[in-house]
Amino acid sequence: EDGTRIVHAEADWLPGLIVDRYSDVLVVQVTSTFVQESLDAIVPYLADRLSASSVVLRNDVPTRRREGLEQDIEVVHGNRREAVSIVEGSVTHTVRPLTGHKTGFYLDQRPARALVQSLAKGRRVLDLFAYQGGFALHALRGGATSALAIDQSVEALSQAEHDAGVNKISGLETRSGSVFDVVRELREKNEQFDLIVLDPPAFAK
Repeated sequence: EDGTRIVHAEADWLPGLIVDRYSDVLVVQVTSTFVQESLDAIVPYLADRLSASSVVLRNDVPTRRREGLEQDIEVVHGNRREAVSIVEGSVTHTVRPLTGHKTGFYLDQRPARALVQSLAKGRRVLDLFAYQGGFALHALRGGATSALAIDQSVEALSQAEHDAGVNKISGLETRSGSVFDVVRELREKNEQFDLIVLDPPAFAK
């Protein structure tokens, strides 16, 4: 697969280090001082072993403050890549390593997207807090009759529409705004859906 988590911090006995691969771009996230001070060894090793054209440090997470580390985003190897494409299952997604959520994409939701795709045939789908419409696109690939993706970010929804075009997927509708407000509007109009995906941000920190 083009999108893969290579290193998952404590789960790989490497606390404070996350490495995600998007095609030939590596995105590294560091949340501990020890790893930060070891980057001169880590980055060249990763770039060489994984033949990376670019390595990005996505060190813009608030947890770095606990270690007294600054928050920043930096390209530390190769070329600056604003966007890169990955293929997950049968859907091509655009990843923005420098500006996308997390390290650019929600790789952890891969099994959930596959489940939605398997359940979607013949159904009208509602994708709430949709971001770039990953669930909606997989639902439509799985045979959904339509998918409505709702998110506050106009930019993210535009990316969803772009990716639908790249995948030659029809049936996607997007709507920007507060999910809570839009859902109330849908309820007042007695809109009905067969399959609803709800993937909100972390309200409780």
